[in-house]
Parts: sequence; C-alpha cells; structure tokens
Amino acid sequence: MIMKDTYKTAFKNLIILEIGDYVSAPYCTKLFADYGANVIKIEPIQGDSSRKSGPFPNDIPNNETSGLYLNLNTNKKSITLNLDTSDGKALFIELIKKSDLLVIDKLSSYLNKIGLPLELLNKLNSNLIITHITPFGNYGPYKDYETNDFISFALTNRMSPHGIADGPPLQYGSDVILYQVGTTAAAASMAAIFARNKNTKGHLIEISGMEAQIGNVDTRTVFDQYTKRLLQRGSIDLRYPTGCYPCLDGYIVFGSGEDRFFRRLCSAIGKEDLLNDPNWSIPANRESKQEEFETYLLEWLLARPKQKVFEICQEYGVMCTPINQIGDLFLDPQLVHRSYFVKSQHELAGEITYTGAPFRFSELEWNISSSAPKLSQHTKEILNKFLGVPVKDLCILKSNGTI
Repeated sequence: MIMKDTYKTAFKNLIILEIGDYVSAPYCTKLFADYGANVIKIEPIQGDSSRKSGPFPNDIPNNETSGLYLNLNTNKKSITLNLDTSDGKALFIELIKKSDLLVIDKLSSYLNKIGLPLELLNKLNSNLIITHITPFGNYGPYKDYETNDFISFALTNRMSPHGIADGPPLQYGSDVILYQVGTTAAAASMAAIFARNKNTKGHLIEISGMEAQIGNVDTRTVFDQYTKRLLQRGSIDLRYPTGCYPCLDGYIVFGSGEDRFFRRLCSAIGKEDLLNDPNWSIPANRESKQEEFETYLLEWLLARPKQKVFEICQEYGVMCTPINQIGDLFLDPQLVHRSYFVKSQHELAGEITYTGAPFRFSELEWNISSSAPKLSQHTKEILNKFLGVPVKDLCILKSNGTI
C-alpha cells in the first residue's frame, strides 16, 4: 500500500501525482519522493521518454536501465494510464480525489482536448494543489508552443552573453535549464503545501519555463537597465591571473586578479620575492607583465597535479579550484567526509552511485529506499489496493488499452 513506507518522515502522508515527461516535472517530484512523499508516476503506455534517452549499461538500450530515467525517478511508483480513453480519464479522476499535489507538464490545449481542464480537476478536489509546468504559461501568444532545453536557453537571453569574444553564443550543459524549471516548480509546490490550512485550500500554480529562467541571476535585466549597455561575450575585464590554466593532470581555475590574491599566489608558488619590486607590487605597474608572470605560474603548475595545486593554494588563501570530472567528485575529500554519494542496487542495471541530498534538514530524512520503478510496476497495486478496482477488471482495462 502507498501509505506504508519503510521509514517515517514528515512527508509520509503526502500523496503526489506526476504526469510529466523527461526532466522538469520528474525532477520536481523526485525532490519530494526522496524525502518520503508518496509519488505516483502516471506514464503513457509507452513510458516516459527519458526511458529511451540513456545512457545505458554496456550501451544496450533498455526501457528499464536508462541512466537519466533511473536518476530522476527514485522512490516513485509507476502506473500506466491512457488518458485518451474514457476509462483512463475515470481512473485519473479517482486518483485526483485522493491526492494532495498534482505535478503536470501537459499543455492546457491538450488537457482541454481530452476533457480534463485544470479548472475541472480543481473542482474535483478543492484541497488539491496543481503545479502546471509549461514552456510559456497558460496564456499569451506562445502558450501552445513547445520547446526544449537548447531553444529555451537561447530565447530567454541567457545564451547571449555566454562564450568568447567575437565567437558565437554557447549553451550550458545538457538539460540545465530543465532542471532549473523543475527546482522552481518544487519550491512553489512546497510553499503551497505549507500555506494550505483550513482557510486556504488548494492552489493552481502556473510555472512558465521562460519566466522561471528570465528570473535567474545571469539574465542581468537590472544590470542592462542601469548601464544602458548589453553584456557582451568575453567583455568582463579581469586582472590576471584569472581563468583556466593547465596542470600536470588537468586544469585549474584561478580568480586571483585582486591584489590580495595575487600576493598570496606569489607566495604559494615561491615567487614572493617579486613583491619587493615596485613593478610587481603595484597593481597598475604589473598589468603589462602578464606574459612573464604566467611563465612562472605555468612552470609551477605543470609539475603538479590539480588536487595538489588546490591544496597548496588553500594553505595560502588563494582563490582557485580544480576543474573536476565526475570521477574526481567521487574522491573529493569534502564530499567523502560528508558521505554525499549514495549507492543503491538496481535489479537490471546493477549497483548505481547516486548524488545525495540536495539539502539537509535536521528533522526530515532523505533516503533512496527504492530504485526507479519498472514501467507499470505498480499499476495493479495502485488501482486495486488504493482505488479499489476489482482484480478481474484489470484484465479488461489492459485489453482495451487503458492500462
């Protein structure tokens, strides 16, 4: 049964429905599921598209072992439900009546077309919180448009200032925007849950992916209004040594252009004697000596691995960090000390190392108690035990394409 989890948390009685595909909605509900909420993932008959995205163990495609799907759907229960059928809609309505939160990423035009407008869902359960995630919101000239991570990044100005001078704009890593939208949706949903009481019941939360991104810090809308100029790619003028430099086994980034950091870096690399010379000790005088200093710096860096460079520089208070790859993070002393990564066994994919809690509460437990579910793994359990659908009717529902 849904209500009997193996561990107790403040979310143990919270029932969440997810009708979401790929990243944003699944990530939103994952943040609840990993803290103990009961999340029912309603998938179409063919399953969430992330099941086909990979990567896959040994590069063998399998709906149950996609790395993206496994990461986004821990601790959830999966049912398949065809909302285009009358029986599918009827079962969905019964689930709505028993739920606290619905996270859905389907366009309003589609919901209206199948006879499940948001207004109807709200009437069916006056206590229901509905978090509706769409690319552009429920009204306006773009309301029926669809998009993806790359297009969204370009449309919202966030791509424009990223890249090198005189080069084309560059995007962030894959799906960063979609995760941000999911995080925004989770924060809004949690606020509505806290606000709900006997006087304030359900909420309809509209998440426009476009607006969620424009509100991000690197859009710089206020900056442009104050300066009356657009931030250009590569236009930030920073004193050296600032930027990326090679080491023995990779790269390290310095943010040491300020005089205090420059002086500390000189000491760290054994060049504190430079500071006795006014040509180096006075910031304005050393601006023309970048090439000479970087010769000293590179000679020191290329003889040492990046982690060692980082450790030495921290002893001297130098602003820097290694550019880590995934394998480096598993060995990072800070993350190891805090036991951040969590291992879990999956029936088909084997042992998987997951990222840990994104935030830690003193009174709320985070845990991966179950791997991402197989497609339709819990359909019988949810429909029979939770909704009371007779077992004999499940065969009929399967044969007519409802489940």
